Amino acid sequence: MIRLITLGAVDLHTADGRTLQSLLAQPKRLALLAYLAMATPRGFHRRDTLLGLFWAESETERARHSLNQAVYALRRILGESVVTSRGSEEIGVDPSLLWCDAVAFDGALARGALAEALELYRGDALQGFFLSDAVEFERWLDMERRRMRDRAAGAAWTLASQQEAVANGAGAAHWARCAAAFAPDDELALRRLVGLLDRVGDRAGALAAYESFAQRLADEYDGEPSEETRSLLEEMRSRERTALAPKLHSADSTLPGPAVGAPAAPPPLPAQPTPFIGREAELEQVASLLQKRECRLVTIVGAGGIGKTRLALQAAAAAEREFAHGVRFVPLVPVSSPDLLVSALGDGLDFRFGEGQEPGEQLLQHLAEKKLLLVLDNFDHLVVSAAFLTRVIERAPGVKLLVTSRQALNVRGEWLVPLQGLTVPRDTSVPIERYSAVQLFLQTATAAGERVDAGGPDGPPIVRICRMVEGVPLAIELAAAWVRVLTCEEICVEIERSHRFLAGSLRGVPERHRSLWAACESSWRRLPDEERDAFRRLAVFTGGFERDAAEAIAGAPLRVLAGLIEKSLLRRHASGRYQMLEVLRQYAEEQLGEDAEELRHLHCAFYCELLRRMGEALASGRHNDALTCIGKEIGNLRAAWRWAVAHRNAAALDASLEGLFVFYDTRGWHLEAEEAFGSAVRCLEASPAADEAHTGRTLARLLARQGVFSLRRGDDEQARQLLEQSLTIARRIGDRHETAFSLDRLGVVAYNLGQYDQARACQRESLAIRRELDDPHAVATSLNNLGSLAYALGDYAEARRLCEESLALQRQLGDGNGEVISLHNLAYIALVQGESVEARQQLEAALAVSRSLGSGLQIARSLYNLGNVANALGEFGAAKHYLEQAFAAAVETGASSLAMEVLIGMTAPLRQQSEYARAMELLAFVLGHPAAEKRHRDAAQRPFLELKAELSPDVFEASVERVRSLTLEELAGRLPVSPATA
Repeated sequence: MIRLITLGAVDLHTADGRTLQSLLAQPKRLALLAYLAMATPRGFHRRDTLLGLFWAESETERARHSLNQAVYALRRILGESVVTSRGSEEIGVDPSLLWCDAVAFDGALARGALAEALELYRGDALQGFFLSDAVEFERWLDMERRRMRDRAAGAAWTLASQQEAVANGAGAAHWARCAAAFAPDDELALRRLVGLLDRVGDRAGALAAYESFAQRLADEYDGEPSEETRSLLEEMRSRERTALAPKLHSADSTLPGPAVGAPAAPPPLPAQPTPFIGREAELEQVASLLQKRECRLVTIVGAGGIGKTRLALQAAAAAEREFAHGVRFVPLVPVSSPDLLVSALGDGLDFRFGEGQEPGEQLLQHLAEKKLLLVLDNFDHLVVSAAFLTRVIERAPGVKLLVTSRQALNVRGEWLVPLQGLTVPRDTSVPIERYSAVQLFLQTATAAGERVDAGGPDGPPIVRICRMVEGVPLAIELAAAWVRVLTCEEICVEIERSHRFLAGSLRGVPERHRSLWAACESSWRRLPDEERDAFRRLAVFTGGFERDAAEAIAGAPLRVLAGLIEKSLLRRHASGRYQMLEVLRQYAEEQLGEDAEELRHLHCAFYCELLRRMGEALASGRHNDALTCIGKEIGNLRAAWRWAVAHRNAAALDASLEGLFVFYDTRGWHLEAEEAFGSAVRCLEASPAADEAHTGRTLARLLARQGVFSLRRGDDEQARQLLEQSLTIARRIGDRHETAFSLDRLGVVAYNLGQYDQARACQRESLAIRRELDDPHAVATSLNNLGSLAYALGDYAEARRLCEESLALQRQLGDGNGEVISLHNLAYIALVQGESVEARQQLEAALAVSRSLGSGLQIARSLYNLGNVANALGEFGAAKHYLEQAFAAAVETGASSLAMEVLIGMTAPLRQQSEYARAMELLAFVLGHPAAEKRHRDAAQRPFLELKAELSPDVFEASVERVRSLTLEELAGRLPVSPATA
């Protein structure tokens, strides 16, 4: 086998150690071989790609001739079979005949063999190699070098954390020094190294690392470490002085605080209401798997109610310290469709999707640099989408997945932990209290306020109960909850009766559910009529419910809910929201019978009406409360929408679409929005033509809002088609409101496509219709849009007139949000006409209105525009102050798109004040962040390239590295607000 060494000094030799010097002396042919072996996706590569990489400056025929000659030479030197072809247009290498260290490096990382990977990494890819006449190849090589260096550093930090977790200070220090060496100018890496050395007791090493870094900064850049780094060192020295100082009084030992520079802890795992019992062997098994380098996906498999979630939470809590970015818990029961898995993961990670790029790819990029344990609970109904998890473990080497499911996912890399019941008494010579199933029964009974005597007459029936339900935790809890009403013997008798009935009558129930069904049936039969009826009717809810919904839909008043809580059939969270365990909900759902249709109808009507009210709240500017309400009820709202679609309930869809539209648009859930609105469109389009008078208006509204989502994604042509369809229907049925809406959006599409006359015509017609309809809110919107168009076309007098008319109307209506938008527009019109004092006054007025509204989004926009005005006036200190405040407000509000705009604007004052490295950090962050839209990246590209040309390669690389894996929240924490100076 031929061995190709690309990491560090390049080498090529045969299995017996003979160096292939003739090929090493031919740089382009060696580079071609390296690309064929290393480039991803690995395999065959098209000839035209290779021509563009290596012979882009040559004429086509000459380039093809050069490629053919190179391939011929490679085959002659390496052997005919090493370089292979597929058809006439693809070339590759046979991995069974050519071993490449870069490929082995990536493979070792994928298996979790981090130390093995680092042994292979001897330096940058093709170190010292350069092809002056192959610019595209050099660009690819530069990206590969950075990618592999990043992965090597990440592996070293992971090993350092692992060694620190097992109290191996020397091992942790070794790997931390290796990691920091990969980025010698990265001050963040230095702080991480210093913090680790300090924690493991090597303060001398920490000080030496700092001094070496400071000396290099002084020698090479005439600079010094940042204040944050100096503060870290001073704190370490202060603690050392304190430790050496004489103690006047003895004190109890205290637990150490969090390490300086450690990442902020993520939200905690869900709190558990009772102590964890048993499962010692299972916990050890999960912990052992999570520590294996090669194990990235662990699935806890078992029947419903067996305790999968509880075990996963306990294991995750124990492993939390091993993951730099902590643990995230994602409940998947409310996720109705496998197509919504990516959206659910993004929501669980507090990740906001941007426009343009495929959401799954955005999420993978977000996870790529994380060291995180992701707990995915109740995955069984999403198994068909499990392939996405393999993409996660392939693309995010620091992420591990802990999944609970009723069935195996059956994907590559999965490690299974089958879960059975708790231990039940088998050996009568052992006290029954030692068995975890009995411990759980006793704990539940005690929590219910009853005392049972396991060593006396209650012992035998408790043992029989635990055996009958096979140690299933949920069944035991449900059985033990009855001790307030029945004796243990009576509970045992009831379960025995139910078990015989279940086995004899419910033939469709899987064998693995029968023990659980015994407990469920026992609880069901013993419920009073009112509670039993409410219990089954509550099964209509998905993802929990509020008290008013329970009474309106299921006819369950507060006293009934309290009764179900007492019997462990319902849980009430601290927020006041009620939830039923999914397995209980499924059992209750089977009892619905003929009532199911009526309940689904009531459920749909209730939540569509809720969406209608929230839509009105959003229209009146009450965004925060409305969006929170919709987000909390999204499981029920999805179910209601699907029911309305399936039954072609145009009235329900029409009432609810605006609220759902604004929520999806604000959250950036464009993929789910397209599915939801698209399914509704297809359903109504299939309605009989004679029904158009009833469905036409709804169909027109759905199409128009689908068009808006296409517009958000940058697909102007699809947006135009959908909006034109909407407009055609709206005109045909005489729906003037929807006609005006579609025309307004078509005007935006035409403007984006540079068709300004058409844009003006659409906007003017929309305005005329809205005036005829006497719809002042819509009129004000049209006036603003026309003003923006006039501004863009340079007609500032007309722009001012339109925006002033809009402002007057909005103030008359009390529309605070609209007033802020108009003030912003008028400020920019004033600024472009040289009226800077007026521009600032308009924006300060806008900021005052925004604060009176309590709108975080509008406050951020007002501060952003004040910063832009200060920039334009050359007041760079004030500009930086406003923009830093705007960025903090945008991040706090969750407005990631606006946050990107602010970051780009912030680079102008930074460059003016010679803070080039910091400006580069912000631009690199925007260009690398998955939430950045195309317009953001386009705006950031030019100043990025300009700064890159001004900075030294080392400073440039260090700036990019410092923000590579940061979140918006982490970046916001690193940007202190500057004093407001002009």
